[in-house]
Amino acid sequence: MLGEKIRNMTTFDDFRSITGRPICTSNMYVDGVKVAEVGESITIAGTTMRKRNLKKNPLDQIVNPLEVAAIENYRVAEVPIEYAATKSAGGSHECGVTLVWTR
Repeated sequence: MLGEKIRNMTTFDDFRSITGRPICTSNMYVDGVKVAEVGESITIAGTTMRKRNLKKNPLDQIVNPLEVAAIENYRVAEVPIEYAATKSAGGSHECGVTLVWTR
């Protein structure tokens, strides 16, 4: 059922209402590529862009929720070993890592 709900998201802000857990914006990866959110810009794969709408989740700026195949959202204690070095990136200790996979 959760998969169907995620497929019906219109914005990544919906993720929290569906799962009860926020997307970890300080440690995000899209298709294995680190997404960095710094101030009013987002950097992915060496490309930096200004956010178009500061009220939306930064993922809405680069990925259409309809293109999402899966979202993995880990708490700090659950972070897979290959992402362990990112546990405290951005100074956010309560946030683990969010992995977004597109179709």
